[in-house]
Amino acid sequence: MKYSCKMRFFLFWVLLGLSTVLVAGENSLDHLLGDRTARKSGIIAGNKVRTLFYNYGVVGGDITGSSPEGEWPIGSGNSYIGDVSILVGVELPRKWEKKADIDENSIAVLDGVEYEIIDAQTYINANRDTVKLIAPNILRIKGIDYNVSRYFYSCKSLNIYPDSVMHLMYQDTVYYVGTNDGPRGATDGPGGASNMSWTFEPLPGFVDPNQDYVPLATDLDLDGDGKPDTWPWFWPDHPDWVDANGIPEWNGYFGRGISSADEETFFYMDDANDYEFNYEKNGSGKLVFLPDSTNTSRFGLGLRVKVRAMQWAHFMAQDMIFWLYEIENFSDWDYNKASFGMVVGTLSGGRCNDHIDAQDDLSYFDMEENMCYSWDAPPAYSPCFDGPVGYVGYAYLESPGNPYDGIDNDGDYYKHPAPAPQFTEEDFNPVTFDIGDQIVLIDGETYEREVVTIDQLPMTVVTQGREVTIRAGVSYKEVTGNLIDDDFDGLIDENYNAHYLYRIKPLRAEVTPKPPLRYKNFITGEGVDNLMIDETRDDGIDNDGDWDPATDDVGADGKPGTRDEGEGDGLPTPGEPNLDATDIDESDQIGLTSFNYFTPPGKVRMNDDYNWDISSPGGLWNRMQPGNYDEISLEPVDGDFIYGAGYFPIRKGQTERFSLGLVYGNDEAEMYKNKQVAQQIYDENYNFTRPPETPTVKVVPGDKRVTLYWDDLAEYSLDPWLGYDFEGYRIYRSTVEGFNDINTITNAYGNKQFYKPLVQFDLVNNIKGNYVGDLNISGGISFYLGDDDNGLEGDEGITHSWTDTTVENGKMYVYAVVSYDRGGSHLGIPPAECSKRAVYSGSSWNLGTNVVVIRPGGYVSGYEPGHVSGEVTHSQGTASGSVRVNVINSALLPESWNGETRELEIRFVDTSNDLYDNNGNWFETPADSADDVNGNQYPDNGEPDFNALDPAEALTRITTGWYLIDVTTSVPDTLVPLQEQVMLPQSLLPEIGMAMGIGMEMLLSS
Repeated sequence: MKYSCKMRFFLFWVLLGLSTVLVAGENSLDHLLGDRTARKSGIIAGNKVRTLFYNYGVVGGDITGSSPEGEWPIGSGNSYIGDVSILVGVELPRKWEKKADIDENSIAVLDGVEYEIIDAQTYINANRDTVKLIAPNILRIKGIDYNVSRYFYSCKSLNIYPDSVMHLMYQDTVYYVGTNDGPRGATDGPGGASNMSWTFEPLPGFVDPNQDYVPLATDLDLDGDGKPDTWPWFWPDHPDWVDANGIPEWNGYFGRGISSADEETFFYMDDANDYEFNYEKNGSGKLVFLPDSTNTSRFGLGLRVKVRAMQWAHFMAQDMIFWLYEIENFSDWDYNKASFGMVVGTLSGGRCNDHIDAQDDLSYFDMEENMCYSWDAPPAYSPCFDGPVGYVGYAYLESPGNPYDGIDNDGDYYKHPAPAPQFTEEDFNPVTFDIGDQIVLIDGETYEREVVTIDQLPMTVVTQGREVTIRAGVSYKEVTGNLIDDDFDGLIDENYNAHYLYRIKPLRAEVTPKPPLRYKNFITGEGVDNLMIDETRDDGIDNDGDWDPATDDVGADGKPGTRDEGEGDGLPTPGEPNLDATDIDESDQIGLTSFNYFTPPGKVRMNDDYNWDISSPGGLWNRMQPGNYDEISLEPVDGDFIYGAGYFPIRKGQTERFSLGLVYGNDEAEMYKNKQVAQQIYDENYNFTRPPETPTVKVVPGDKRVTLYWDDLAEYSLDPWLGYDFEGYRIYRSTVEGFNDINTITNAYGNKQFYKPLVQFDLVNNIKGNYVGDLNISGGISFYLGDDDNGLEGDEGITHSWTDTTVENGKMYVYAVVSYDRGGSHLGIPPAECSKRAVYSGSSWNLGTNVVVIRPGGYVSGYEPGHVSGEVTHSQGTASGSVRVNVINSALLPESWNGETRELEIRFVDTSNDLYDNNGNWFETPADSADDVNGNQYPDNGEPDFNALDPAEALTRITTGWYLIDVTTSVPDTLVPLQEQVMLPQSLLPEIGMAMGIGMEMLLSS
């Protein structure tokens, strides 16, 4: 039979160019490879939403159906998500060479197939399949010149040199889609005994290798090694983020030791194990592509993904999780066509009854809101659920940006003073050219524009790395989705529907019309100087001008006082607030461009990224194609969906980002309201109002009584918007995980909003009663601020201990002490309270520092709790406060006392002698070596800027700590040393003075 090849022509082709190799050591992650053995799971449960997730990218369940799977509200068992997995699509042109020896009979052998040179135009292989040749060249075999060809007619290129070796130069274009190993089956990869998968795998080193969970910012040190249990001893991307004692500081979104959310987690993964496209065909044959020329063990495309999740416990944000994805191309190559998306397995109705209720789901999308969502078909009730089934939305809060197209994709040009033109309908018409007209050419590497005058027709030009001939009388019109400037105006992929029509005439009548987008006119120059058109988050430029040297000049680690690179230099430095990675406004986002619904769920498989048999893109790539809104079903079915944003280039060294807001609601209206809150949080760069710090609570069981006591750290919390706004404490009591049984206070729409506290303690400051503010924000419900009373008879204000006498012996109780603030009605910010994590895994509890689980019971016969006899006397020094002593936890009394009466003494210290640098002006850096007289990199008495030699600490003496000492014997025994207490910075001392005036209760605690 005849050899044939289906000719394939691609409108977009840019030859890959090798870049400069990264210098070793520039990035401490470059030596790490994704490792299947580093896989860990985690559960994030910082508000009403709780879900399982994995550090290889899956959110929701795994192949075994593990839970919780997007549970809401927490503790209800109401799961909404089967799985959510990332999709990273890249168009990959490849080029490689093969060689075939030619024998004396003019037979060439390549990959076991013999080719005979017949004449100047034809080869015939051993199977007698004819291979046509074109464009003759010369091949010299045994002194005879043969006219042969450079290119096969088979879409592959052939180059023959004058020796006895045939050189075949192949080129093709394949379509890569990076995926996760999820629960939907058909994981991409060879599988087999090696269990190898071509998927993203976690980078090692970001967890404690001796346990199984992904780090959480709020994790505790339960094993006593000095650091939170899930954290590593250092972060591979920031190995210097440790304190003076070598304890790691949290690797936060905003920098070193900073967590702006109530719960936060993160991990890295890469595609180093995905070798499907590195070899000639489907992971086999000749090695034809490597992402990193310096590391031959790294496969894939050299893509690394940083994933971060954040939750807020504030009642406005308690029904959502934020998932942030940063995709970095650290390969040697520019990828000129990419798209990002997600595949979502819906589970509205849960898995019970053999998935029967999961078979009546509905899903849809909203282009104006950049959101997809799913819900259960009426009657929207499932036997799996505690109550009716609600809605879950997948809000595309941040999409990848295209900083090269010349278009203001996200409509924020107004944040820069330079004017810019607005699209009109005529801008999308086809154009023809005459001599004297001006056109714009684009550099294929830098995307710089050059305005050129047409001096003849036809005229051949080079733009975006391709040679094009402009002819008279030919119409040129933009082709959407090819990332090429087809009409020579300097704009890439201007879209009539997305950039003009659907803005002035929205698809949904209830959506407010928007003006057309702005752009850069490269011929007139209008808009070219506007830094908010084609902005990017890795250019080192404060595009929107919101970097403030007074507050943001804190250095690359984002933390003031560390004297790191860029701190205090008066210039924006990457890593500081409101610049590049920490400023969401500096990305020219393209938004939601595709939504593809499919049923049954098995119709799409994770290995369907490329069809090697016919050399064409697979279902995953095609379903992310911009404008693909096919197969949307309005009938209840068991269906899933894929959504995406594309296309855009991701060049070597570039990072693109997208943010998913996972939002819930009892109905569509509440889901949309919560989406608006999520958008507000994102628009404020995740600088959402924060509740006070979380107290650390301890518990003492007794006979039909439970006593709680806690620290006062929350009272000195600094809110980024409202300052020092602590107002009080609430105590919640429940008998189930998640406190779901006391989530009973509803808003004006009948949706459960607040938890009912058992008791509330409020500062005496005349701020009391219901919060006065915009009740539309809270759905017509107001936060109760207290009544300047701590609920104890004859007493007012704040307390740090409380006894519940309404309990039953032997019954399990879950208590939470939450701190809350007063809000700011002048800014429209309602009050907030800290989170209360109480998660039961089936065998153990995962509790926040402010949550305890206890069963009260009676004392053994003859037991007498410790108590204070007599009055506390003031024996030395001057003071204006009052002191009371109550023994809260008798179990902590030393056993050596054996019931004896002991005399105790309390000694107070202040800012001048407390062995703490209260105002933080003594630095452990070489630049401040003058302060370090003893050379031990630690402040000591007698050194400048410390204690008595620091005027700020010595002149305003405020009590900051105390000793509790047993003075019964001749050798006093320190029971509670100063070193175990938390010292506070100078900026908080006025607040300390206010709190001290209220009174102090000394607690005998650990």
